[in-house]
Amino acid sequence: MNSDTTGDNGFDLSRVVLKLDDTDFSRIEGDCWTRFSFRIIQWSDSPQMFSDENLLKLGQLEVLRLNSAIALKSGESLFDIFSSMFSETLECYEAIFDSNAHLRKPFRDEDSFNVSEDLITDLHILNRITIEEQFKGHGITGEASSIYLERFASRYDAYFVKAFPLQFEGDQNSPRDDYPRLFKGSFKSCQNKLSKYYERLGFRRIGKSPYFFGTVEDFFLRRRKLKAKSI
Repeated sequence: MNSDTTGDNGFDLSRVVLKLDDTDFSRIEGDCWTRFSFRIIQWSDSPQMFSDENLLKLGQLEVLRLNSAIALKSGESLFDIFSSMFSETLECYEAIFDSNAHLRKPFRDEDSFNVSEDLITDLHILNRITIEEQFKGHGITGEASSIYLERFASRYDAYFVKAFPLQFEGDQNSPRDDYPRLFKGSFKSCQNKLSKYYERLGFRRIGKSPYFFGTVEDFFLRRRKLKAKSI
């Protein structure tokens, strides 16, 4: 894990861990997509540190994972693979592939970008990241993303993230009053601020879109460079 374990405002990120919620684990037999849900928690120094009473819930991380081995065995087209299960996976497909099912030009032209043309690699869609209101602003989103990609993905796997301010879920013209907000303003304003925030975490933005896509190795290289600049 990262050597810098102190987040913003002195928050101790070394105590942040992910705990898989078994009740939110879903996969259809033979299907190449799996949905995972993790609690983002902080553990204590207690000998029973992983008992529920000693775990402070900081937020939630939901991931959609594409198993490339199962996908290749299926013999289906990339479009069919991405459109078969979730609306989020279809949106990912449309963001990173062109009409000929090839990776879009910005990815093909960059030598350092190591994702094959037919995406023969596992793909991790960081679909939903929520942080409890009282813990926002401590770097937990970046730390939780790093923990997941380091422990559950290989360096050559790919990730995909969409910047979507969740207070606008259901209606982009009217934010929900019952949902924690990282940014205030209109949907477009909040989405742009969230996109810039994700860039600062090390995610690679697709042009000026709200989408982020790259290899796991690229994410950690960018993250280390950004941290070095801040020292």
